[in-house]
Amino acid sequence: MGVWVVALLACVLVAPFLVLVHTLPSAPRLISVNNAHRLALGEGNIRFEDEGTGPNAVLFLHGFNSQLGYWNKVWDALGPVDRKVRIDIPGFGGSTFELPSYELEPQARRILEFLDLRGIRQVTIIAESMGASLAAVIAAYYPARISRLALLAPSGYTGALRYPGLHGMLLRPGKLRDWAVHLARSRPYKYMFPDSKALQALTVPYSYGPRWVAILPRVQAPTLVVWSRGDFGVSFTTAEDVARAIPNARLLWLDEKTGHLISHRRPELVADFTSRLARGATLADLVKKMPAGLLREGEGFAAPMPRWLQQSLPHSRKDRNSNGVCPGSEVLEAKIRGRSGVIRAKNRWVGIGKRLSEGP
Repeated sequence: MGVWVVALLACVLVAPFLVLVHTLPSAPRLISVNNAHRLALGEGNIRFEDEGTGPNAVLFLHGFNSQLGYWNKVWDALGPVDRKVRIDIPGFGGSTFELPSYELEPQARRILEFLDLRGIRQVTIIAESMGASLAAVIAAYYPARISRLALLAPSGYTGALRYPGLHGMLLRPGKLRDWAVHLARSRPYKYMFPDSKALQALTVPYSYGPRWVAILPRVQAPTLVVWSRGDFGVSFTTAEDVARAIPNARLLWLDEKTGHLISHRRPELVADFTSRLARGATLADLVKKMPAGLLREGEGFAAPMPRWLQQSLPHSRKDRNSNGVCPGSEVLEAKIRGRSGVIRAKNRWVGIGKRLSEGP
């Protein structure tokens, strides 16, 4: 009888650990990069590749649970630039940091520490998903260090992340997330699951939502926002909100097939606008001409959003549901998911379901 009691007690104690490790991601296999090096910062070691010379550089920031090797296709396709740098963001890839939280504001400070140690004065940042959210924070807090930005589907806007089930519940503010963070920080959990990225997954979103939206008007650098209208992981329905919130931004729409992993699916396109931005191209230059063959049918820069669509996508906090999502955006996303008459808009505002203009 005593053995069964002990076994039952052990199962009860271990069960929360198993739920957490199976719900939230673990570190992927590290991609080998021949010219990668490590640099000691105050709180840990950062893995990076730095090619070229000079005080100005292109800096690539990857998405959540990714690494610098993810940029291989863009890195190889990139035209001549003075200097290009890619890093494993602290807490990811081969960068070794043991931190209690991975919020974006302290991460921005660590990135600036790295740039200072490498003698880099100013950067053009090309960043995706979580990395794009981090890039916006860097640009907002350290504007003198940023010349230009390209944000590929940044994940920080209120309601942008759409994780279903327990994963989504764990990321929402509340007692469940607080409990999960406490568990992920515990020594037994770290000992049993050293590759788990649960703490990163739980604490990065501390900087998301209204807190991230509030810093966007402080971004001074010319900013290219790029989004696929087939991105349902970081919802494309927030793209216009992000572009409008940044004072000097333009939105480039890509087709549904591109999805969330823009730099992986469209490396030639990303390499092209990266090299042009690094050489001093303005947003107007990009809008005026994109090389033939890089944009697919229906893709292009967004014109001002139609009035009827603005009305269907409310922006005030009171108009959002309990998950921070605009009800109008859910209608739009559901209709486009159902392929309800997607049209190629002649006014260059692409990817809108035709039936939505007729009302729900």
